[in-house]
Amino acid sequence: MTARWGEMDILKTKQSNMVVSSLILRLSFCKIASEADGQSKLELLSALGMKDKNMLKTCYSSVKTDLSILTESDLILLNKIYVNYTSHVKSSFITDSWQNYGVLVEKISFKYKQAAKSFINRWVEVNTYKRITDIINDNDIDESTAMIIVNAAHMKPTWEFPFNIKYTTQKTFRLNNNTVIKIPMMTKVDQILYLDDELNDLEMISMHLGARGFSICIIVPNSVDSLPKFLDKLSKDPDMMIRNRNNMKWTYLKVELPRFKIKFLVDLTEYLKGIGLKSIFDLQSSGLDSISNNNTINKMYLNRVKQKIFFELDEMGPYRQINPSDYMMQDISPNARVSGNLKYFAATKPFYFTITMETGHAVEELFNGVYYGY
Repeated sequence: MTARWGEMDILKTKQSNMVVSSLILRLSFCKIASEADGQSKLELLSALGMKDKNMLKTCYSSVKTDLSILTESDLILLNKIYVNYTSHVKSSFITDSWQNYGVLVEKISFKYKQAAKSFINRWVEVNTYKRITDIINDNDIDESTAMIIVNAAHMKPTWEFPFNIKYTTQKTFRLNNNTVIKIPMMTKVDQILYLDDELNDLEMISMHLGARGFSICIIVPNSVDSLPKFLDKLSKDPDMMIRNRNNMKWTYLKVELPRFKIKFLVDLTEYLKGIGLKSIFDLQSSGLDSISNNNTINKMYLNRVKQKIFFELDEMGPYRQINPSDYMMQDISPNARVSGNLKYFAATKPFYFTITMETGHAVEELFNGVYYGY
């Protein structure tokens, strides 16, 4: 699953902190594609980057094991398709959805929109331990609603080799309007995958996380106002990231990264229509009639898609309160003299980041985000 799902279009909408996950979203649409017919099926397979419907069977299985490793420690993942409560919904659409597609299916009465809104928001709030709230609002549901997709995630990654908290200090971060603010910057000296991309006028690093196969990649354009231009270029040439990853070299670096949190809610409905998924939102020809045993009474079509992500990055991850000495960590003082050539990488201006996971011979992007400062 390598097709772009409008991530760059979302991240380009305004110059503020954002984080999205197209991978989580695609799991829901693999499930829907397994039931879709006609034009809807063709649009879904095209958007998913699949040549035929048989590939849908590996949509979740190809990432299931890797995601389960992360959900045991660093990631809370919620993914659900809500369908209007009716006895006509086929039980086969609900059965084993999580096991086979990584998404739950639940019937709910949209007739009582306030109750439905409260029920969904409560489910998200409880299962994220109140880290994520209010994903559905009053405008998302009405009596004509037949189906909505809700996904939410909270991630606070653990590093393979954590930063030492004692080296975190307040340092300057330059905003895109050239205003300078002070934020907490984590600092360490280590061997890190690094690339100085002179052609695209940027620097990037990739650092391993604690879960096997997961990394964070941070891309800092050299000009403080160049992040929107980079996102536009990446939108037109998504293979740029693949080429750059292949050119990265292990380098002895002094690295400075901000400690930050981003919480971002987005209605993905119009973005999905923009990448060609139009038929499933059409009441008259959604191609989803097979979900219902009686589609003359209960028309099944998709009304809305909502996603809310809460991403946190700090020195250690979920185990921050535990004694740092209990964990392997690089403890060369960033202020100490280090022999040899030591490059300096500092994310002290707006940057783009991805959380990636290696699945066999492929690299999947779990999260994409931009950080512009406070």
